[in-house]
Amino acid sequence: MNPYIVLLGLFVVAGIAVTFWGWRIMVKGRDTKAWPSVEGVVETFTPASELGTEQAQVHFTYQVNGETLKGVYLCPNETPGPVAVSDSAKNYPVGAKVPVFYNPEKATDATLEPGGKRDDWFVFAAGIVATLFGTLLLLFGT
Repeated sequence: MNPYIVLLGLFVVAGIAVTFWGWRIMVKGRDTKAWPSVEGVVETFTPASELGTEQAQVHFTYQVNGETLKGVYLCPNETPGPVAVSDSAKNYPVGAKVPVFYNPEKATDATLEPGGKRDDWFVFAAGIVATLFGTLLLLFGT
């Protein structure tokens, strides 16, 4: 069997998997808009610079049906650098009361900002491009 065809076949399968993964990300973002909310409290705020990542972390607690739960929110990096950190830190100061949106089917699944993020579509689009590119190479490149 031609290794070129095998590699392209695997590339197409990977593209399909990434497409479905991206679709799930977009659907979950849309679904969070319908989630109920409760009041929560910001426990800690860790800037991205301390984590060595591009997103700050907000740890928060909230109660659903009398059970105290913990969550972590990754702040979207709107503007790279200290401006984004200071904006996020202002939005989520330690001890602040914040609305927590939780999945009614799985209360441990929660977020501080419902709805999709700005770049949620990127994974989906990358999967489609990879799938189409691999398919075209399989059909016309051999």
